[in-house]
Amino acid sequence: MKQNAFPWLKRLTFFLFLVSQTVISQTILEGQLPSFPNTRFSIIVGISPLNDYVGTIVGEGKTDENGRFNTEVNLDSEQLVILTFGNTLLNLWMKPNTSLTVNQSQDRAYTFSGPSAHENNVLSSSGIMQPLTVPTYVDLDSFKPKEQTNYLDSLEKKRLLILEANQGVVSSKFFSFLNTEATSFSYSNKSQYIGLLKAAGKLIDQDIPKDYFSFWDEFEVQEDSTSSHSYQVALRKFIEFKTLERTGTLEFTTEQDWVEMFYTADSLLTEHPYSLQKQKAMYLLFLVKFFDFPEVTSRELKNYSKQFAADPSSLLLSEMWEKKVNSGSITPSFRLKDNNGNWVESKDFIGKVVYIDFWGAWCKACILNMPYAEQLKEKLKEKEVVFLYIDFFDSEEKWLYAIEKYNITGIHLKTENHDEQYFNDIFNVNEGFPRYALIDKKGRLRTVSAPPPNSPTAFELIEKYLNDL
Repeated sequence: MKQNAFPWLKRLTFFLFLVSQTVISQTILEGQLPSFPNTRFSIIVGISPLNDYVGTIVGEGKTDENGRFNTEVNLDSEQLVILTFGNTLLNLWMKPNTSLTVNQSQDRAYTFSGPSAHENNVLSSSGIMQPLTVPTYVDLDSFKPKEQTNYLDSLEKKRLLILEANQGVVSSKFFSFLNTEATSFSYSNKSQYIGLLKAAGKLIDQDIPKDYFSFWDEFEVQEDSTSSHSYQVALRKFIEFKTLERTGTLEFTTEQDWVEMFYTADSLLTEHPYSLQKQKAMYLLFLVKFFDFPEVTSRELKNYSKQFAADPSSLLLSEMWEKKVNSGSITPSFRLKDNNGNWVESKDFIGKVVYIDFWGAWCKACILNMPYAEQLKEKLKEKEVVFLYIDFFDSEEKWLYAIEKYNITGIHLKTENHDEQYFNDIFNVNEGFPRYALIDKKGRLRTVSAPPPNSPTAFELIEKYLNDL
């Protein structure tokens, strides 16, 4: 009798034990941010160009009228996460099965409590927590290599000193992450500085000092376990530099350039399969989106699917490529108003090659490429080519002002909210700006990833379809 007494009590005890274990295993992000009352937020991991920088949402919710919030986060390892509130972005370090509290003071500074508070204080003081508030370039109006290098070196030194002062206090995984992040940020931005100035027309190859790229002499390939995003960017730039060093090319605008790039990646990363996978996936993404090199793209996609058969990126990249190849069977049909208030239809351009520039007055990279489009127009001024500019996400006032301010010649059309879905479906404009497309003389869409006007292959592509009967 005693043995079977109160069986419900045993079940209740066991249930409470399970509940207590569940509570303990939760990862919680909570706090109060008065600047963001009644605001939706998301916690994101795995942001990548392969997923259009959307990543995976591992937690979300909405603050109350006082900015308080509390949400569970699905984490299986200690790592960096991104907390977004509207247009505000915070990099946070979180540990599974713990709680992190984030509060905002009256002067809008952030304070932290919980097992990962030390790591987040280091992220905050080093400027990595709010990356968009740290300037990465000294000047983009003129080439100042010494000033740029000195600035990035001083930023790296500051971050490493902060990290070293907290060694033993922060976790070993965080220490390794931030050490690599700080140095890789410096490497990648020194390299990108050249590309941005060239894109802005402020620098030509002959002006680059021969010793400018000497900083790559100290770069080291890290273990595959490295989680730093800046490291993968720096590694990509390092592969490009080693290709440049071997071949002498400063641009990657021909099929042979890309063949050499893949060869370099294979050579450098033989013993680092995960890094090789990430780098090749990124190069294939660039090829599929922005170049018209079917032979090398098809070959490398097949190689990738064999080499990394288990990677879901293989299927994604193949589907993107198939869609691009088959886009020649699509005949776009749209009707938009031009900058004079007149309706213009896509069928009006039959008989001409149409080079489309999807842009917006808000898009700095779009504006930087405009002068190169003028040079391209000059080369093709006697040809049957239409330079069509289709604007997105601007008011009419800002759109017309930008056309005049930047002296953008060509045919100008403007989309409205109800047009966006069509252009997303047909031209993939939701994948980012600037974006260029090409329609042939029969009105068929040939590519939604035409080269930008500053690329020599843009002229070659247009010429190809001008001569295509």
